Parts: sequence; C-alpha cells; structure tokens
Amino acid sequence: MVRNRKTAFIFAASVLLLAVAYAVLYHLFIPEDPKKFIVAVFIILVGMLAAFLANWIVRKLPDSIVTRFCALGLIAIVVALPFVSASMKQVTYSRFGFTVYGVLPLPLFDFTVNGEGELNLRAKTDAITIEQISALVDSDTTVIVIAQGWDSDAKVDEMIHAEFLNLDIHELSTPEAFEKYNELIRQDVKVVLVAHTN
Repeated sequence: MVRNRKTAFIFAASVLLLAVAYAVLYHLFIPEDPKKFIVAVFIILVGMLAAFLANWIVRKLPDSIVTRFCALGLIAIVVALPFVSASMKQVTYSRFGFTVYGVLPLPLFDFTVNGEGELNLRAKTDAITIEQISALVDSDTTVIVIAQGWDSDAKVDEMIHAEFLNLDIHELSTPEAFEKYNELIRQDVKVVLVAHTN
C-alpha cells in the first residue's frame, strides 16, 4: 500500500500542477477579461478536486506495478501533448473560443504557430501587430495566415503588408484561416499562423 500512496501522490500532484499552470497562463494571457481572476481561481479549484479524486482512485486500486505503470503513463501522455501537437502541425478542431492544435486543447487562448509548427500563446487582444508577425517569419517563410476571429473583428496592422511584400498574406475569419492553414501544411508550404480565436 505504501507504493500506491506514492503513486497516488505523484499523480495527484501532477494534476494539480497542470491546473495551476493553466490558471497562471490564463491569467497572464487574458489581460482584457475583468473576470480573469475568478476564472483562474475556478480552474485551480477544479484542479484541486481532480487531484483529490485522482489520489483517492489510485489509492483504492490494487497495489501493483500495473497500477503504477498506468498512472505514470497517463502523466507522461499529458506532458507529451505539446510535443505531439507540434509534430502534427495542424488545427484539428475549432469552435468559438476553443481550438485544438494537434492534440493540445486551447480553450480561450489566442496563439501563434511558427514555420516549424511550434505553438506559442499570444496576449488576448484584437490587435494583430507587425511585431507579432516579425517574431514568426524567417527566410524560409512563404505564407502568413491571420485568423481575425469568428466575426473577423481583429484589427490587422496595415504595415504588415508593406513589410512583407514578398509573402502571400491571408487575412480570414478564424474558421477559414484554420482551413487555409491546414491546406497549406498538407502541401508542405512554410506557413506561419496568427490566431484570434473568438
């Protein structure tokens, strides 16, 4: 039973740490939401409940190597999600305010993807600036896709077109932009994506 307690503790601590990390990211990258503190606290409380349940469930399981292997395997899968997503290089699901990049769910987050498929969160703002694009573009980039939101309400800096005359720039509503991005990725085009998701 001692081993099961250790496995339960590691599993529960991992769940809680993921919830805290998500809450911190939400709080940092959603600067315009007046309820962001309440949502961040709610995320932590849900994480605490999930950690408690995970601890209780694992403790009730038989004390065996299979139990430990399964619990630690689940942790490894969750930790590996960002790396698997980068290798998939596509938006696999999208609805207003909720996107899945590869296998990584991104509720409420705006994000960017560079030409290598690496995802980064961006500040939750309606302004898409030349600085955001410049950080993504390298000498191999041929296309820029800008997802302007479901109602195309994001404001795109006019200097982007002047700065990147030699690149093909697509400013589209979010669902159309994700379709275009996936299509270009399937054609092995070096494309960057800036996404406003709601």
